[in-house]
Amino acid sequence: MKKGFAIIGSNYGASLLELLAIIVIIAILTAIAFNWTVKSIGKARKNEAKMALKKIYEFELAYFQENGFYVYTTNDSLLDLPGWALPKGKPHYTFRVVKTSLGDSTYGFTVIATEIADADMNGIAQEQIFINQDGVFLGAR
Repeated sequence: MKKGFAIIGSNYGASLLELLAIIVIIAILTAIAFNWTVKSIGKARKNEAKMALKKIYEFELAYFQENGFYVYTTNDSLLDLPGWALPKGKPHYTFRVVKTSLGDSTYGFTVIATEIADADMNGIAQEQIFINQDGVFLGAR
């Protein structure tokens, strides 16, 4: 009796062990693909937060040009910023603008994005990303 994969026109099929090996290989490839997908989603969410930080930064600069002062948030919501609307969809970060002292009784601002429940899926919950009044990303802390 001949064993092995089926040859066209033959009456033989794959053994149970060969089918099991194929299933294991498919499971390993699926796990690798899933891990890559999760990392890609996390990076996309972090990039989305950075883009929102940049927009808020530009909003603050424009507001300062028109009014002569920066506007700050009083909580983790940007709803109290005049003319600002939150992005649609499920939020992955909260945003706030805080007053920072620059010395000599002058003040600037820092925009902070805080994760909601490990949005970038890197295992660190409540991670924060900052951008200051000079447009410099201070990175995740």
